[in-house]
Amino acid sequence: MSEWILVATAGDLDPRVIAIGRTRRPLKPLKDAIRGPRRTAICAAVDAAVETSQVVETVHAREGFRVVAEPLVSPTGVVAGVRVCAVPHPATMDSLDGLPERLPSGAWSWDMQRGVMLASSETFDVYQAPPSKRLVEMYPPQWLPTLTDDMQAGFAALSAHITGADGDEMVEQWPVRRLDGVLRDMVFAARVVGSVGDRWVHGVVSDITEGVAAVPPDPSFSGALLEAELAVEPDWYRAVFDLKTLGLVRWLSEPPPMLLWLPLPDSPCEPGVHPDDHGELERMAGEVMRGPAQVRFRARGVDCSWLWVEGTASLMPLDPDRDVYGLLLRVQVESATASGTVKSL
Repeated sequence: MSEWILVATAGDLDPRVIAIGRTRRPLKPLKDAIRGPRRTAICAAVDAAVETSQVVETVHAREGFRVVAEPLVSPTGVVAGVRVCAVPHPATMDSLDGLPERLPSGAWSWDMQRGVMLASSETFDVYQAPPSKRLVEMYPPQWLPTLTDDMQAGFAALSAHITGADGDEMVEQWPVRRLDGVLRDMVFAARVVGSVGDRWVHGVVSDITEGVAAVPPDPSFSGALLEAELAVEPDWYRAVFDLKTLGLVRWLSEPPPMLLWLPLPDSPCEPGVHPDDHGELERMAGEVMRGPAQVRFRARGVDCSWLWVEGTASLMPLDPDRDVYGLLLRVQVESATASGTVKSL
């Protein structure tokens, strides 16, 4: 039976297979992953789809097959992936277009300098995102929780992108809870493109679930420890920050409703830390390398006032294999103070 082949195409590397049908593959070059007389036609169709950003269809009447290649284009215009299939000609399938079932798939791009994610409309469709969630740009605290139900795996993927060099690739399969609450199995593939000052991660996501919903994974010991650590405490909030940039990566609790932690369209002010407290954050980042540190600083409130934030900071392993760590902050929010210019959260 003919199946769609999902191929990663961002960057200068050869196209590599992500999945065949619902089965994940280990990023093997397309030309090495397929055999037989259709290989040349399939590779040519993928190259044409990448070059034109358009659907490519070729009919090989003498050989009795046709090839269809559909590009997955991110909002930046990069063809991050292509799905391609070769089917009998004349058509023998019952579908209207004579092609196999298409699995929900989409492309996305992550601007490493600005820390924002740009997702295609097809990617939002994969996640069953309502209109209110289909943002032009998303910051890590907005998109990282949707990456996978496995929090530690999500942090590992984040660190791989942060530390990756031009051309580095990854492919993973994770349980993901869509925004409609349904658990699905999804495959992700991504490539780092560019160098310091102009680094991007371009990738694709595809829902490969068999049946109505995915089977929940068995709970892990590390996951149980993390859940215990994050047990709800009234008026206390937890978040992970990037150790180098001190930028917010993810809330591990509900975010404080009184803090402005993301830009709001109708707000006259921007999220940030009070300029007089930048040194306090730098001190804390240095001290935490030797053990847990106390921290006290002012952050912008939703009413544009400055609110005192106080608590403790400790190292949190994002990916021990790569020796990548973040800052785990456990804080309370207190009261307002004077105004000033800001350092972005």
